[in-house]
Amino acid sequence: MPRFDLRSIVDDYIALGAINHGSVVVDAMCPPVVGCAPALWQQTYNSHYTQAMNSIQETFPGISYTNIYTRTDEFVQPNLDDHGTTSLHGGDGAITNVAIQEDVGSDLVPHVFVAMRLPA
Repeated sequence: MPRFDLRSIVDDYIALGAINHGSVVVDAMCPPVVGCAPALWQQTYNSHYTQAMNSIQETFPGISYTNIYTRTDEFVQPNLDDHGTTSLHGGDGAITNVAIQEDVGSDLVPHVFVAMRLPA
């Protein structure tokens, strides 16, 4: 099976409330006895998907990465600062991690508002 690499055609990567490093909330939502939907399971801290996505390097040269998150996200946690699960921290790409609270003047911004434009 051929390996496809799209990095050469990507200039900017923008993530809204992404779970780049897994979420402790999803871990709590997916107890081993009960389980959960595969899409949620892949967002846990120790899922094979999360481990694979972070196994080589987080970012690559020539790509600008912008991660927009809310510190009070009820689903994507921890995200209290730019060391949270949404933020990227390493590799060779240009990284910008932005908390919505820095721009909207309100501390309480839920997950669903990450993709919405809030009134000034």
